[in-house]
Order: sequence, then structure tokens, then C-alpha cells
Amino acid sequence: MKRSEVIDKLREFDWEETITGPGEFDLAPSSEGDRLRYGNFPMADGSLDSAAYWGGVPAKFLLKCPTTLQVEILSHFFGRLDDLPIAAVRDGEIVQFIDPRVDICPSHQIIEIVNRAIPNANFDRMMHSSGWIDLYTSGERAQDVSVGDAVAFGVYVGFSPFGSNNPEVSAYLKRLVCSNGMTRNESLVRFSRGRYGRNLLGFFSETIPMAFSACELEMERLRRLREAELNGNRESAIAHVLATVPASVRDFVRGELSIMEINTMYDLVCGVHEIATHRLSNPNIVRQMYNSAGQIESHVRECPTCHRVFNDE
Repeated sequence: MKRSEVIDKLREFDWEETITGPGEFDLAPSSEGDRLRYGNFPMADGSLDSAAYWGGVPAKFLLKCPTTLQVEILSHFFGRLDDLPIAAVRDGEIVQFIDPRVDICPSHQIIEIVNRAIPNANFDRMMHSSGWIDLYTSGERAQDVSVGDAVAFGVYVGFSPFGSNNPEVSAYLKRLVCSNGMTRNESLVRFSRGRYGRNLLGFFSETIPMAFSACELEMERLRRLREAELNGNRESAIAHVLATVPASVRDFVRGELSIMEINTMYDLVCGVHEIATHRLSNPNIVRQMYNSAGQIESHVRECPTCHRVFNDE
């Protein structure tokens, strides 16, 4: 994906202005009936869920209520809040209520940091679900795991445009022979309010270049996995991975791995990543699959039993 395409896709998560002071809920007449309004801005579809969250009201219950009752309920519960959420406005409508304790880092600034850290960055994949974005990016720099198996260096960035979850950054590798993506758990860094306060831009500015620099060490770990032969323990190794993948796709993953040629732990890592990259589309499951594969190397290295079975026999 080109940088311009990524920015266009991310634009739906940006906003033009915010309401940072107290606002009132009321109803605004429209051609489709009365619409819920806050601080003189009508609320877009989906923003009611966010308002319900901050009001401490079950969204399913609130959606079943008449709009007049929604006004009363939200006015009551927002009136009890010590810190009101920030209302983000785009195209004249409120699209989300944001945690006032978090400074939001606009998505275009994250893209700029990625471009500075990774020369000629390619945006391999962008996925989003429930207000969370997964951005997988690689560059031109590459090394061989073995002859004919080149891997490009990159960075994974996961973040919530509206600050509902703490962002995370890790090294990301892409096998050029098959375009499989690989996130690396050893280099995963999550935002820590204790270290960065409310400075999300500072967090991304520091950790994205660090994650890209960590790719060389991650390559060494992949090369070691090539030497970890399964030695007849293929099924037990697959069973260990299956225990960490989402239950909803466990049978599917088992079937896919059963027909792959898996002789080393590196083969197993690549197999799990191939399934995640090319055969699954749910962003949350893809992320969990990447994490499952990322645990394999550290488990083999740290577990005395596995280290003996896969390395010393």
C-alpha cells in the first residue's frame, strides 16, 4: 500500500475539532426524526456506544431506549463524572468520546515517524477493528535467514486513534519469498504512562526506531530456529502452538499445519505466520496468531525440556 492510500484509510479515524468543556445532551430535529445531540453537535452513528461507555450504561440497553430517555440517562450519568470525556468532532458530527487523561497522537503523525525510521517504507497491511488499528510496515533493508530466504526489516504499530487502549510497537519481519509477515514478541513495547506520562508522540518517536533496529537481533533468533530440528516431536510442537491460538480457529489451524512440511521450529513459525497472513482476515485473530508464533522462539530457549528435545538430541 502506498503512503497516500494508508493516510486516506486512516482519515476516517481523525477529527477536526473537540469539545473539551461541559456540554448538554438534547435532541436535534432532522428529516429522519430527532437525533441525539451533545454540545450543539449531532452524534454520528456509533458514537452512542462511546457515550454509553463513559456514562457507565450498557450500550445495548441505551440503544433500546427512546431518544428522549437517552437524553435523560446520559445527562444524569455525565453529570456525575468528575472528568468529562472529550468529544471528537468530524464533518460536524461527534464521532467518539475520548479519555481526557490521554493525549491523542493523530494517525498522520505516526505515519511520519514510520517514514523517518524506515527509508522507503512499504505499508504491507492495515487492519482495523473496534477502534484499534494494526499497521504492518517493511522497508528495503533485508537479510537472508538462509540462501534464497530473504527477510525484510520493518515495524508493527498497533494503536487506538481515540486512545481507548494503550498502543504497542514491535519489530516486524516480512519473508520476501512468500510475503509472510512476522511480528516479534521479544521486541514488543507497550505504552507506559509511568514512563511517558501522556506523551504518546514521544512514545512512538522513541519506540518505532528502536523496533526497527531490533530486527537484526530478531533475524539471529530466526536463524537459530532453523537449527532446532523437531526430531520426531512434530506433533507435540504443533500441539504446543495450538494451545496458544484462538479457540475459534484452532481446528482450522491444525488442519492447515498438518499438510505443511514442518521439520524445524523455523518451519513451524513460518507456517503459523503464513496462515495468519494469507488465510485469515479477522484483525484480532491475525494479531493473536502472530503473537502465538512469536512465543515459539522464546519458549524453546527458556524451557529446559524443549531446549533439550529440540536442540541437544
